[in-house]
Amino acid sequence: MPDKKIEVFSPVEIKDNYTQTQIEQQAKILGINKDTLIRFNQDMKKQGKPINLITLEQWAISEAINEYLTSIN
Repeated sequence: MPDKKIEVFSPVEIKDNYTQTQIEQQAKILGINKDTLIRFNQDMKKQGKPINLITLEQWAISEAINEYLTSIN
């Protein structure tokens, strides 16, 4: 039996063929800023990490901590 590739939909992943409208709609559904969603996807791809809700949460916490630390220095 040949291996079948199962594609799983990730609501936080931006596919290469997504239009700006699709990206804006994804961000709206998730309740986050479009630019934040784009930056998250870029960071995860650069780091070779999976793009899912768990990594989004970890990334957002890390970003918030970094922003806070920057603001107090």
